Amino acid sequence: MPQGGNADLPRILRAALREHGLASYNSGEPSQGQRPSFAYASIGTFMIQTRPVFTLTLSVPSIEDLGATPYGVRKIATVAGGSFSGERLRGTVVAPPGGDWLLLRNDGVLCLDVRLTLKTDDGELIYMHYNGMRHGPKEVIDALGRGEAVDPATYYMRAVPVFETASVKYAWLNRAVFVANGRRVASGPIYDVFEVL
Repeated sequence: MPQGGNADLPRILRAALREHGLASYNSGEPSQGQRPSFAYASIGTFMIQTRPVFTLTLSVPSIEDLGATPYGVRKIATVAGGSFSGERLRGTVVAPPGGDWLLLRNDGVLCLDVRLTLKTDDGELIYMHYNGMRHGPKEVIDALGRGEAVDPATYYMRAVPVFETASVKYAWLNRAVFVANGRRVASGPIYDVFEVL
C-alpha cells in the first residue's frame, strides 16, 4: 500500500460525503435542504440513516420444545395474532399459519426465524419474514423464560425483517432493507422496525 494510504481514508470519505450532500453527518444532523432523518448510527465518518416503520406486537401463547437436535435445541412458537402500528401503515397479524422456528445454539444464542402474514387496516396483505438473535446473561435469559419483566437494555434482541407484497401502495416494502430492535414480554415479543434509508 502506498505510504499514507490509511491516513488518506478519512479525507476520501469526507470528500465522498460532501459530494452527496452528507458532509454534516459527522455531527449527527442532516445537511441543509436534505430530507430529515429519524435516527443515525456512526461508523467512523460513515453514517447510516433510518426511519421508523412500525411497532410490531405479537401474541405467542405456546412454544413446543422439540429437544436437542444435531443443530441445537429446537423450539417452535405459535404466533396467534398481534398488531402493528406506524405512521405509514398499521393493521393486524393474521392468525396461524405463522410462527417462530427457534434454535438455541450451544453458545447460548437463540436464533429467531419468524414468518408472518400482515393485514393492513386498508385490506392489503404483506408477508413478513425475519431472522434474528437474542442473547444475554444467564440470569436475565432465565427471567425472560419465566415471563418476568426485564429491562431490554440488559439483553440483545435484534432482527432483520424482509417484506413481500403484491400491493402497489406498499410496494416500497419490497425495495428496502429493514432492521428491528426487539424486547420480550410475557405475552410475546415486541419489535420496533426501521427502514434503512
